[in-house]
Amino acid sequence: MRTGYHIYCHIPFCKSRCPYCYFTAKYKTEEFTNLSLLNDYVQALIENINNVDFPSGDILSVVFGGGTPSLLNGKQLDKIMATLKQKIGEKQYNRIPFSAFEVSPDTCNAETIAAYRKHGFNRVSLGIQSCNDAELALLGRRYKSSDIDNAYEIISKNNFEIRNLDLLVEVPGQAIDSMLESTKYAISKNPENISVNIYYSSYPGAEGYIDKRQGLSGTKMTFTQKIEVYLHICRLLYEAGYRRVDNTLFTRLNEENFQYERESVSESRSVLAFGPGAAGLINNKMMYTKPLIKEYIKNPRFIWENVSVEKNAFQMVWGTLNAYGQISNSEVYKLLEQSIEILTEKDIHIKMLFEQLQSYNLLEIKTGHTDTIYKIKEDQKDLSIVVMHQIRDNWGYQLVTALKDEITA
Repeated sequence: MRTGYHIYCHIPFCKSRCPYCYFTAKYKTEEFTNLSLLNDYVQALIENINNVDFPSGDILSVVFGGGTPSLLNGKQLDKIMATLKQKIGEKQYNRIPFSAFEVSPDTCNAETIAAYRKHGFNRVSLGIQSCNDAELALLGRRYKSSDIDNAYEIISKNNFEIRNLDLLVEVPGQAIDSMLESTKYAISKNPENISVNIYYSSYPGAEGYIDKRQGLSGTKMTFTQKIEVYLHICRLLYEAGYRRVDNTLFTRLNEENFQYERESVSESRSVLAFGPGAAGLINNKMMYTKPLIKEYIKNPRFIWENVSVEKNAFQMVWGTLNAYGQISNSEVYKLLEQSIEILTEKDIHIKMLFEQLQSYNLLEIKTGHTDTIYKIKEDQKDLSIVVMHQIRDNWGYQLVTALKDEITA
């Protein structure tokens, strides 16, 4: 595996707030749905990029996430990319193996998609969530299944090397048949990658959202049923030739591809992250920006903090187990100067994480002369994802960038 760091550019805008969305819950609705701010935001992002000393070492990927990066028009994207290329240098930029962005079916227009491809982006993730029109409407999505078909056709015509389809499963009230049908639909499109995301219920506003979902045809599933349906989804993917990469991603590609998703979820690898609501890790220091878009436009800068047991230990341990299926004392000590054994004594959530994994017989502990490795059993990774998701949901909405007094659900 190559070593180096990733560059992440956050585009924190959407046409409207999807009420199920865990990631946009930290923003004020009047800011992140205000598309008239996009031009000023692009200028602030450029200023932020220009005023930061980039670390030495290889750049493993450039990633545009959101929000909705496909809301950028060609000229706005050109400005950002010109700044990045000038900052990095054309020669080094051309050595970056992956450039990726996210797109929603209702914002997938030919101009923007072609603009990303022109700048060398080779991976695109289409957030479809479901292929059921009634379900999409109740999820707050602004498109129908026919729009997904059209968006995927536009993407395919631009010859991206890696096409990813994003699914959302186990939303309260979502029917089991619907989840399976959406999985089969995604498989039928023959993308290189498929991501399966399990719904989080712990973000602000989730409870009220669940109460309004009476129009969904399914009933609230027990934890046992959640496990059963998730394992069924995994079987469908394996039978179609996909293999698991991390806690959400399945691929048909043989080679290791696109490390960013694993390394960002682990919160223990190097990411240089730009934009309000984004967070990264550089030289063992956390960098993040408050999720306040207008404030960022006026003063685009990071907050730097030392990594700490209190703020970072659970997410790093949980995230690394999810991303890589194992975690060692040596890598935890490098970041937190603590062993896993000490962390389980200090952090009740880490203790509960390991107790739960052991209660389901999912974990094996290998102790050597110089290191101890906690590893998910190879044949139990699918089950472990559901168990760890429940533990993370119970841990709550504790994103370092989520300001409790600023959130508008």
